[in-house]
Amino acid sequence: MADLIRECIEALETLAEDAAEAGYFVRARRNDMDQVNNIVREYLGGDCTEQDAELVIAFALAIYQEQLDLGLGDADEFATRANVMDWLHARTYDWTRLYEAATGDVGAIVEVRTEAGVPVL
Repeated sequence: MADLIRECIEALETLAEDAAEAGYFVRARRNDMDQVNNIVREYLGGDCTEQDAELVIAFALAIYQEQLDLGLGDADEFATRANVMDWLHARTYDWTRLYEAATGDVGAIVEVRTEAGVPVL
């Protein structure tokens, strides 16, 4: 019986450690998400909101993934939030153009997609 209790205690301790570690990674991921959002907001400037930055990030990730689907980029590259900052910094236009494209400006969409090497339509 003592062995069973000891095993249960060890299992509970392991679960507690795993839960603490998982909580750490969730907080770290949220901090990474906030950091990307804050950097994009800074580059967009003005009255850029968190939602504006998220729109730009989502739009950038979609184009980034299209590039990878077309074979542009490295074979082991993934369009992730963690990688999107490098992708954004490689752009030749002002990031406000990306926001304009994400919000439907046709001229900006053409410019952004052409620069990325993906089909305009």
